[in-house]
Amino acid sequence: MNSKKSLIFGSIMVVLLVCGFVTMFMPYIKITSSDLIHATKAVFGDLEKYIGDIIDDSSDEWIESETGIGIVDNLLDLELDNSSKHIKRVKTFVLTCLFIAWGLTLVTVVLTIVLKKRYKYIITLLLSIGSAVAMLCIFIFLPNVVSDAIVVGVEEQIMGDVEDNVGEEGVAVLEFGLDEALDLVGGEGIRDTVISWIGEFVRELLNRTLTYGYWLYITLMGATAIVSIIGLILDTKKLMAKIYVLSGAYKGARIDVDSNIIVGRDPNTCQLIMDGEQVSRKHCKISFNPKTGKYLVTDYSTNGTYYTNGKRLDENVTSELDSGTIILIGKNGDKLKLG
Repeated sequence: MNSKKSLIFGSIMVVLLVCGFVTMFMPYIKITSSDLIHATKAVFGDLEKYIGDIIDDSSDEWIESETGIGIVDNLLDLELDNSSKHIKRVKTFVLTCLFIAWGLTLVTVVLTIVLKKRYKYIITLLLSIGSAVAMLCIFIFLPNVVSDAIVVGVEEQIMGDVEDNVGEEGVAVLEFGLDEALDLVGGEGIRDTVISWIGEFVRELLNRTLTYGYWLYITLMGATAIVSIIGLILDTKKLMAKIYVLSGAYKGARIDVDSNIIVGRDPNTCQLIMDGEQVSRKHCKISFNPKTGKYLVTDYSTNGTYYTNGKRLDENVTSELDSGTIILIGKNGDKLKLG
């Protein structure tokens, strides 16, 4: 892949990354009454009619459309008292995911511009996948984090009620948590069921309330990873430089250009041995420059090395030729394709 293609792929990746970073100013979440009713109906069935009655008395939009920046501002400004410290888990989890995703995107933009070719594609691939995964973690793991926070909150409330009811007689407070409370209501196993319901409810709600900004960010990071893979594949192919023999006794042969390839009649000095009246003992040298993606051809011959248009390469001068160029060993000699 030549430098022009590398510039094009690099520019595409930078544009995708910048667009991804800009999505933090787009809507990420919006919860309406219809979203709550849908999530309740999907998980709890008939209970939907009860929450519907409650919601009918309120505004349709429970949480206004929030941008990524808005979510961060609200979470940072959220002051938690001692009775709700467990909610910090949710706050910390969401903030961590957002900051990791956006931070990796910003770092990737810089590295994509600074790094060269193959390293650029590898780093961009890894970091763009990392940023997309960090954002997806909100969707995948937030229901579990919320469930845990709610369970802790209920347990704290139960223990608080027990302490309040003990009085001042100095009676020791019993270990009475959510497990014991739920066992009294429904027996063993109901705790896991309740936690599962909470998780399903939050996940169902997220399915409907995460807006296009959130999913657009993930899509852009995925597209960046795909472009990086394509660029890496093309760059790897470029490193595997080859010479193809198009005519003559060795027609169809393919030679890897790992180092200097000497073309000529002398088997003691040449790697590509060719016969013919116009072929010199040491006719020309062919090598490849991976930094520029160019083939370097130096003509040593009497009869010359030519382009297909009949123009001769300068004698004893190294010429830079693009991949795909066809040269002739002698004016009417065998044809070699570079790359």
